[in-house]
Amino acid sequence: MKLAFPCTRRWVIAGLAVAGWSGIASGRSVLAAGPLAGASRVELFRRIANYLALVAIGDPGRFAFRTGHTVSDALDAALRGRNATVRALALDEVASLLAVEFLLDPAGGEQEDAQIIFFELDGGYIAGTIVVESGAQFIAGDGNSPPRPPRGQDESLPESVRLPIMTPRKFRDYLDLFGRFDERFVEYYTPDVVFAADPAPVQLHGREAVLELYRPLRAELGENVTVHHLAIDNEAGIMIAALSNCLTAFGNVKLPSRQLGPGDQLALSGAIIYELREGAICRIRDVGG
Repeated sequence: MKLAFPCTRRWVIAGLAVAGWSGIASGRSVLAAGPLAGASRVELFRRIANYLALVAIGDPGRFAFRTGHTVSDALDAALRGRNATVRALALDEVASLLAVEFLLDPAGGEQEDAQIIFFELDGGYIAGTIVVESGAQFIAGDGNSPPRPPRGQDESLPESVRLPIMTPRKFRDYLDLFGRFDERFVEYYTPDVVFAADPAPVQLHGREAVLELYRPLRAELGENVTVHHLAIDNEAGIMIAALSNCLTAFGNVKLPSRQLGPGDQLALSGAIIYELREGAICRIRDVGG
């Protein structure tokens, strides 16, 4: 998605793709389905939990889940030997991308840590690992207010809003409305949507509550979102998105994290988890929330 107000510098998702060994692991049939192929969601939870446990202790059994032996894996560094509990997962419709939310047990005085990993799949084997890193970067403006983008509320609501399932196109249409703060973005929510993500100080209920949160903020704030990785699982009713967004202040804006002045920008990265019901978003939450 093109940014209307691109950040001069961007804090991006850390995508650490791990290519598999060019050959097939010794003794593995080219035709054999991998351990993550064809499993029910309950069984997939169990298998991913098993894989994380093997990675945490450096067990060679972890290579049975991969397309081939890899020299290193981004997941090894992310776990750092700590136990991980799978909390949610989303498998895309062609079983090529699996997003996993997991909690890392506290260790050495560290707090419990929630993370998102995307696994690129090939025939039920893990071909690549993408670790989603959260971050924020402040970019000072020159004190001048940039031009505001048009709201475009005279345009027809996209046809995708009526689709009974979530699709990448439907999600892009939603983000386009949200980015322009066309208040009809809430049409992509169920009437009883639960909003449990930043910048809400408390959990919100219903479309109007979400609009009441954003109206004073977006009066002086532009927001442009880029999707880096997206796993939509209509069967399980969940969607996990790795995003970066650029906030641009048109005037003075007080955010929960800091104050912005005219022209200031805040570049953010991370992931958001959406729960789905009949193709509409019924819950939005932060990772670990």
